[in-house]
Amino acid sequence: MRTVANLGLLLLISGCQASPAEMTDTERAEIVEAVSLTADAMLSLFDAEDPAYFDFYSDWAEYPSVSYPPLADMPEYLEQSWWDRYDGRETEMGEVHALVLSPDAVLLERTDVSTVTDSDGRRLEQRWVGRQLWRQEEGEWKVLFEGFQMLDATEIQ
Repeated sequence: MRTVANLGLLLLISGCQASPAEMTDTERAEIVEAVSLTADAMLSLFDAEDPAYFDFYSDWAEYPSVSYPPLADMPEYLEQSWWDRYDGRETEMGEVHALVLSPDAVLLERTDVSTVTDSDGRRLEQRWVGRQLWRQEEGEWKVLFEGFQMLDATEIQ
């Protein structure tokens, strides 16, 4: 419940900043491109099991994700539940829809396709949909809140 309240507060605050209507299409496109590139870099670090992945989360967001524990506990959680579970993982970020809330806040909805090899040697293709709320903090884009859902997983022959 606290996370929902924080998300609502963030949206209210971002609404008090310059509205997207005051921005040009070019400015909005540049913001979407910057956030998309940042999201793709974050995804690459996740696949590489690189702890630098956690640097993309805002320190402000103690609970940045629907499906993960508090930020301080995420490295251990991901190590046990994801990174130890697969022998390899490659993800392609698919279609991206973005809603620029302000020059400093963007909501991304994206589809990802992962190819993973589980600990039993099976290769799977997983399709995901995710939503991330990004905020620019001191010149860097950071995740304030996210939620991902697996749409399906298919064994690759």
